[in-house]
Amino acid sequence: PAVDGNVRRVLARFFDEERPGPAWLRGVARETLSRDRPGDWNQALMELGSTVCKPRSPRCDRCPVSSWCAAYALGTVDERPASPKRREVKKSVVTLAVFHCKGEVFLQRRPDSGLLAGLWAFPESGHEIASAYAVHLGLRPMGEHTALPPVEHRFTHLHVRYEPTMLEVDRDEKVGGDGERGRWVGLDDLEDLVLPVAQRKVFESCLEHLE
Repeated sequence: PAVDGNVRRVLARFFDEERPGPAWLRGVARETLSRDRPGDWNQALMELGSTVCKPRSPRCDRCPVSSWCAAYALGTVDERPASPKRREVKKSVVTLAVFHCKGEVFLQRRPDSGLLAGLWAFPESGHEIASAYAVHLGLRPMGEHTALPPVEHRFTHLHVRYEPTMLEVDRDEKVGGDGERGRWVGLDDLEDLVLPVAQRKVFESCLEHLE
């Protein structure tokens, strides 16, 4: 039996099934299918769903099977089938360290698995302030921190607020030289580098402060 959205809605209301899953639908569709005229039966259910048993404002007064409809009898027509539960969107705050030195910025490659896997991005300093994280990487902080405007980005089920801090550093040639811990990229070269959307916005903000 063919089960489209219209048929699903008709059967869910007829049997007052709140959340008709695939297995339930297949079973009920087989049990109710007309053995003599299966094609006409399927077509009739589809048309009933599209013209009478509509998602909104169903025309129950014109429905030929309303007398046997469980949802109609219980007054739950508008609630059947129930809307799918939305997955909770988690929120996260990520602190970025934007280190710059002589027209270059420091990037790190993200892990090979997880969010934005394998892409180059500004380092995430966690709970450390930018200067402390710079020392951790072997960089020498110079001057004061500059807080850049936060950038918010929505992934499928995650809302991230990036809080970037810019800091000038004196670089050690050993840091970022082999590409394992990171790399230094010229501001002009960064234009052609593939960066995640939010990181690109951070970069543009960085440019505005350095110009």
